[in-house]
Amino acid sequence: ASFNHAAIGATDCSACHASPPNHYAGECRVCHQDTASFRNVNFSHAGLSDCAACHTPPPNHFPGQCSGCHSTDTFTGASFNHSFPLNHGEAAGNCGACHTGPPPAFACTLCHDAQEMADEHAKEEILEIGSCLGCHPGGEEPDD
Repeated sequence: ASFNHAAIGATDCSACHASPPNHYAGECRVCHQDTASFRNVNFSHAGLSDCAACHTPPPNHFPGQCSGCHSTDTFTGASFNHSFPLNHGEAAGNCGACHTGPPPAFACTLCHDAQEMADEHAKEEILEIGSCLGCHPGGEEPDD
């Protein structure tokens, strides 16, 4: 037997039905054309950039906007080139440990004390320390 959702004016599917895992959390009718068949889906991600409004990022993923690396056509071919070691210090591959904003923003001072770095560099008569990656592209102290 089939149930006629339209006959009772049902538009809020979540009142009776649970969404499948990793599914859009909004109203079903945003994507599904009717309540008779949920196979008729009409949704386009074109022009959307705020993925986090509907999707939860995977664990240990960069906390910034998805569109910084991914296109809305496919999420398998992200354009990302990270020249700095992903396992630097205590980061252990956790992007959010160094990157607190959109790429390429990062801050060495999240883990390294700024005054201590300035003092260490001053001992070696290095006064310009604004670009850490210029001298430490691999995150290590340069060989003397």
